[in-house]
Amino acid sequence: MPCKGNAQMMRDQIVQAHVHKKRDEFIASINEDDVLALAKSHHKGDNCRFFKDPARGSYNICFFIEFDPPADQAESENSDRERWVVRIPLTPCLAFGGRSKLEMSYIADETDIPIPKIHAYAIGDDLDPLSSFILLEYISGEQLSWAQLKSLSPADRESLYASIADIYIQLRRLELSSIGCLISGLDGIRVGKKTASIDINMQELEGLRPSTIQDSFPNKSSANEHMEMLLQIAENALINGRSSITDERGPEVLYHLHIFRYLDKGPFVLVHGDFEPQNLVMTKEWKIAAVLNWEWSRVVPVQLFHPPLWLMEFDSTHLACQWIYDARLITTFSRFNSIVREQEMARYGQPMLYQEWEKRGEDGGLLVANALMNWTDIDYVSYQYVNEKCYGGCDDLDTRVAAFMEEDPSRRCLAGLPG
Repeated sequence: MPCKGNAQMMRDQIVQAHVHKKRDEFIASINEDDVLALAKSHHKGDNCRFFKDPARGSYNICFFIEFDPPADQAESENSDRERWVVRIPLTPCLAFGGRSKLEMSYIADETDIPIPKIHAYAIGDDLDPLSSFILLEYISGEQLSWAQLKSLSPADRESLYASIADIYIQLRRLELSSIGCLISGLDGIRVGKKTASIDINMQELEGLRPSTIQDSFPNKSSANEHMEMLLQIAENALINGRSSITDERGPEVLYHLHIFRYLDKGPFVLVHGDFEPQNLVMTKEWKIAAVLNWEWSRVVPVQLFHPPLWLMEFDSTHLACQWIYDARLITTFSRFNSIVREQEMARYGQPMLYQEWEKRGEDGGLLVANALMNWTDIDYVSYQYVNEKCYGGCDDLDTRVAAFMEEDPSRRCLAGLPG
């Protein structure tokens, strides 16, 4: 039975402890007076102050600032003070440096997806913790939580679904020329940088060097090659990572990665990369006021463009049980996708994304897409869903694993077994 992974946690606990120590030291080095001075310098020198405590996420720390009204403006004329967010990337937690300005600018230009306005930004690489930052409009509201999601009334849930659907149908229409991340070009924004995801970032920090595997796949216009690259990155993490997989489980995990390949070309579309409840700011009417934290957005094959599975089940690995997946498919997902269709027909006059997701959901494609972008889920999905769907269960799993290992003696070494 596979061990459940955590998409936000490293497998190597030693490296994670080291990274978190460096992160805490980095945060301690930030001088709050310097943060205020930075904001002031981009707001005509107006005095400012913090209006609530800083908030630390996995990859950024945010300071919340409000400005005094100009000297020639009476206080009563400015009851709503202007508020900004100073967001600083946590450099020790980022293998590839902080980014998101380019993606947010592109989204603002091409869609009406609600995102904060960018006031200023900088990307640096020196030791000053404020060498990289982004100054954003503060959006009032409450971040969505799983507890709230479970307790929503039917009407509020419909409102949330409609907001999410409107975001996804717009992202689906942003078709680009190849796979990767957005960069600035002579003629504007283009795709030209290797993919950076939360998974790949964590593996790079663990010293597993997934970027070298990425370099061996130069063709950024093949969906098949991109998926093969993701599987090789997962295999590399299994073989070279310090993880909780035992020698006894090594052959089974390797086999599950192998059968995952049996489940080409574009289109290629933009994904948020971290579309989780904590990155959604909600209004009192349960509409999305802002989508935050676009630093993991990237361009992927449309086959990997899937709805947020937390709408169906907070822990996506539970969906690997076929009966749970099938039950959620005909209830929660069916209702959400019907709203996707309504939104598409109203905005575009044709239900492209609805049709794609309807077809993909029937064969477990939503699970496969999610697992390919979260490698710790691959073994779990293979064990639970793929074995059940393709082989009628796990009764003969030991026999299939043994035959797989016998086909190539080198697999014993890869699985951590003696020769």
